[in-house]
Amino acid sequence: MTQALLIINSIIMFLFWLAGIIAVTPAYNQFVQYGESGGVLPSLTQFVIDFRISFAGVPIIWIFVSFGIYQILKNRQADDQLKILLFFCLLSVTIGFSMLIIFGIAAILPYLLIGVAG
Repeated sequence: MTQALLIINSIIMFLFWLAGIIAVTPAYNQFVQYGESGGVLPSLTQFVIDFRISFAGVPIIWIFVSFGIYQILKNRQADDQLKILLFFCLLSVTIGFSMLIIFGIAAILPYLLIGVAG
């Protein structure tokens, strides 16, 4: 049961990363690939677009963190396991939503002309 939940946490983190990539792709297509912004993008948008594939490291790192948590959980009592597992699930969802929000904000900034020099 514990292994399954940790695997699901890793999958959830991958899905949040994938949703972030999908969120920023229209901005990438319009402003970078087709060059409608004249090459000037908000710094957050430029950062996310430049490193969007590198952010795949977050789900990969999360797999290793999950394995470490599993090793910790093997030697604990059932109620301690539950507390740690619930905290880890909450942490997974919080980091995933944060990543998605950052990607989403980066995606809409060029459309709102926020942070773009006139």
